[in-house]
Amino acid sequence: RVSDPITDYISSEPARMTGQGKPPVLSLPPRDGHIDIRALIEALYQNAWNRRMLGTLDRIYRSNVEFHGPTDRHFTGLGRYRAFMLSLLAMFPDMAIEVEETYWMGNPEEGYLTSVRWTANATHRGFGVYGEPTNRQVKIWGITQHKIVDGYIGEEWMAFNELDLMMQILGATRCPSD
Repeated sequence: RVSDPITDYISSEPARMTGQGKPPVLSLPPRDGHIDIRALIEALYQNAWNRRMLGTLDRIYRSNVEFHGPTDRHFTGLGRYRAFMLSLLAMFPDMAIEVEETYWMGNPEEGYLTSVRWTANATHRGFGVYGEPTNRQVKIWGITQHKIVDGYIGEEWMAFNELDLMMQILGATRCPSD
């Protein structure tokens, strides 16, 4: 069977949404001086990444967000961030991210710095920088840090081990099961 990214995405959606049911939409916290950082981060990952509600990005990120990612990826702008996100979701259409820990420091006047430890489970079903689809299941461990000012993310640093990911895709290592 020849892989078709659109068909693969549509057929993988029910599998991604099963188990504990469709994940709920989380409300964004109000921007009334004191912002609930944990609620903002949880809404970002749940709504944008897991529910694919990409309009959430417009409500959380500044339009000129600075992104620093794995293998020296660096760019400016929400459009480029959205394209990066869509490229990952095209390669791993059933990706589901679980936020494991969220830490932050700061205050409303100067802003906040966050550190988010997350795990993603996915199947390599789409074409992209990691080559042709292999249908191998992968687990990605990552850390993302954000600079939040006035309730908006203005800068993000994302790190995950791309070598480990590529080894899982190639079948050179087994994806550990928890």
